Amino acid sequence: MKVPFPSIVMLVLLLFCFVSLSHVRAQSSSNSEAKALDVVLQQYAYKSLVNPKTGTIYNATQLPSSLTGVKVSALRLRSGSLRRKGFHMYNEFDIPNGLIVKPYVERLVFVYQNLELEINPSGDPISVKFQDVKSPPRGSVAKCVWFDLKGGSNFSNVKGGNTCSTSQQGHFSIVVKSVVPLGPKDRGEALCINKYKHKKKMQGMERAADSGETLQMASVGDTKAPAATVTRTQPTLEHEYAP
Repeated sequence: MKVPFPSIVMLVLLLFCFVSLSHVRAQSSSNSEAKALDVVLQQYAYKSLVNPKTGTIYNATQLPSSLTGVKVSALRLRSGSLRRKGFHMYNEFDIPNGLIVKPYVERLVFVYQNLELEINPSGDPISVKFQDVKSPPRGSVAKCVWFDLKGGSNFSNVKGGNTCSTSQQGHFSIVVKSVVPLGPKDRGEALCINKYKHKKKMQGMERAADSGETLQMASVGDTKAPAATVTRTQPTLEHEYAP
């Protein structure tokens, strides 16, 4: 059975429309779910704004168990102050000055969301560059330390004096091994321990002296001194036979 050419074209067009419509529905469903999650997190962020102060970060603390690990916070700013000064260090974000809000509002709220998503660099590792890092003391070596989200730690070499590299999430810092000097309290405790040991030693010597033989006093000239009882060792013959 032959199918006319126009019918084949119509069939392909219908199939293409069906696939496109499915893609649009899936994308629309994904977008709606993301918007619904944004709305839920914004509601928890707004609940943290109880008598808020401008320029103060408020972290949401009453998140449900289904959102364990998610971090949400809110920050209220004035539009004029935001344009003149910006806002530095809103968690990982640094908002520069010159930001214009349209349409104009007197105040606005920035909502921060951290969904604790996992990242895996496919190429070069991520560099963490620290500012104002001091040189380690002589004889010490600086190390990068990484703490994962489960409490584990790992050490690596510092690059360029102030840079650590990683391919995983976590908390990072530069540390130097050092010996903590004894403070006044620690030195006082060490002194007390030495005195206690000396006292115990003297008490032991006194007990040993008390348990020994009592010496008699004897006059030697005008003075008296302790004297032990004289005991001569009896001679013993090696052989009873004597010529």
